[in-house]
Amino acid sequence: MQRQLRRVIQAQTEMGDKHEAGMVSHRIAEQEFTGEFGSMVRASNTLVSSHIAVTMQIVALTERYAAGDLSQQLAPLPGEKAVISQSINDVRASLLSINNEIRRLASTASAPVDRPERLPTRATPLFARTADQGVFFLGSCDCYGEAIW
Repeated sequence: MQRQLRRVIQAQTEMGDKHEAGMVSHRIAEQEFTGEFGSMVRASNTLVSSHIAVTMQIVALTERYAAGDLSQQLAPLPGEKAVISQSINDVRASLLSINNEIRRLASTASAPVDRPERLPTRATPLFARTADQGVFFLGSCDCYGEAIW
C-alpha cells in the first residue's frame, strides 16, 4: 500500500511539474492505479481537466475578441469561479462600448458640417468610469471647449 501511495504522489508531482512547464494536457495514467488509488487519480485528473477547460474557453473567447468578434460571452461560472466569467464579460462590455463610441465618432466625423470652422473630427470624447458598471460616454467637446452632444 505504501508503494502505491508513493507512486500516486510521484505521478501527481510529475503532473504538477509538467503543467508548470506548460504541458497542460498531461494527465496521470489512470490505468496504472487500481482500487481507491485509481479513484483518487481519476478524481485528480477530472479536477485538472475542469480547470484547464475554463482556461481554454477564456483563450478561445480572447482570440475571438482580438479578431473583432464580440458576439459571444463566457457562460456564468458557479461559486467562486463566477469572478472569472464576470471579469471576461466586463472586458467584452467595455470593448463593445469602445466599439460603439468609435462608430459614433466616425459617423459624426462624416456628417455634414454646418460651421466649417468647427470640424466634428476635432471633438474630444468625454467619458465617466464607475467602479461597478464600466465606462460611459458623456458627450464631447470641441477644441474650443464647447459641448457637442
